[in-house]
Amino acid sequence: MAKNPAQLSLFAPPPTLTRAEAIEKLRQMLGDDLRPLSDQYGLTAPGVTPLNKGWAGLTVERLLGLVQNNEQGPDFGDWELKVIPLKQMKRAEVLTWGLKGPLALTMCQLKQLQGQTFEESLLWAKIQRLLIVTRLYYSPEEERSELFGLAPYDISGEVRGELSREYEEMRWCLRTQGVMGLKEYQGRLLALQDQGERAGWSFYAKRPFITAALSGLITSTSPDPLKSTL
Repeated sequence: MAKNPAQLSLFAPPPTLTRAEAIEKLRQMLGDDLRPLSDQYGLTAPGVTPLNKGWAGLTVERLLGLVQNNEQGPDFGDWELKVIPLKQMKRAEVLTWGLKGPLALTMCQLKQLQGQTFEESLLWAKIQRLLIVTRLYYSPEEERSELFGLAPYDISGEVRGELSREYEEMRWCLRTQGVMGLKEYQGRLLALQDQGERAGWSFYAKRPFITAALSGLITSTSPDPLKSTL
């Protein structure tokens, strides 16, 4: 159903920033601390532990000129921005940076999952063309968090096929076994978690998905410093 033009005017359209332009802008800021910028934007308060876990992502969005709105499509028209934290880990007596956790992709209502194929889904619209921005995480207080790396990622080939199969398996579980069957199913690349009756469900990218997406990570010093640690 088409949206009323009067409704569309209530929200700012996505900025016409290309992914290449975003990479160029953020590349100049690699190594910069996001926390002071967040304080300046009023997303956090100086010296106060952030209550909003998404403060860093909102800060990067502001840097790229994106204003929060209620649109469901990709953040920047034909590509989606994702910001994920990396935490310090000790492996073989060596300190390195690794994934802190899964990557949230988008929300979903069960009626949407039932009625939409993978190619029709909001999930596919959101993840076709990604720019994943990594930042450093030190502690729950989030007193600092440097911008670490940038990873453009276009989903195609075998990864696209596997994501489509996992999505369709989730639909099959829901149709044949109901919500309980859906809760028991977890794909290799994709997970779906219940966020509560009002919030709906959330798609998450699992570690193999994120590892593939970060294979072309751009940093200030090396294109792939995390290759052996993810």
